[in-house]
Amino acid sequence: TRLSNGQIVPVILPDLRGMYSWNTATLVEAACGKPLAEKEERVKKDAYIKKAQAVENFLQRLYVELRNLGTTPQERSINYAATNAFQIASVFQNAIQDEMDLDTIEVERSPICRPESDCWDVKLTFFNPSKVYEQARKVYLFTVDVSDVVPVMVGTVRSWFVR
Repeated sequence: TRLSNGQIVPVILPDLRGMYSWNTATLVEAACGKPLAEKEERVKKDAYIKKAQAVENFLQRLYVELRNLGTTPQERSINYAATNAFQIASVFQNAIQDEMDLDTIEVERSPICRPESDCWDVKLTFFNPSKVYEQARKVYLFTVDVSDVVPVMVGTVRSWFVR
C-alpha cells in the first residue's frame, strides 16, 4: 500500500492460526517443562538448568544472528525452528547429554516432499567444545513444509555424526 508520504510498504495480512502470545521464557518452558522446585534432586535440577540454557541460547542465536523477515521459504523454515523449539526438544536433550553446543544452522531444499508442497530441511550441527578434534560433530535434520501460511514439521528428527 502507499503511505501518505508516497512510500510503498508491504501489506501484512495475519492468519490467526499462526499467531501466538509467547516470549522466550515461555518457549523455553514449553520445550523443557516447568522449572524444578528447590527441593528436587540436585542432579535433576542441574540437568534441567543446562537444557533450559541450551534452548534459550539457541533461541537467542536465532533471533539475533539469523534475524529475517520470513519472505523466502528458507527464512520461514528457520523462523519455524525458532518458534517451535518444543517440537525439537529431543535434539537439545541429546546435545546436552553429549555435552555439545550449537555450531551451525543450515537450510536446504528437501529432496522428498509431497506434491504441491514446499519442503525444506533444517540442519542443526552441534560440536563438543572440550573435544573439538577428538569427537565428531553431530547433525540433526528435520523437514519443514512452508507451503501453507502456517508451516508444519514433516516426519521425525533424524541425526548422524559427521567429521
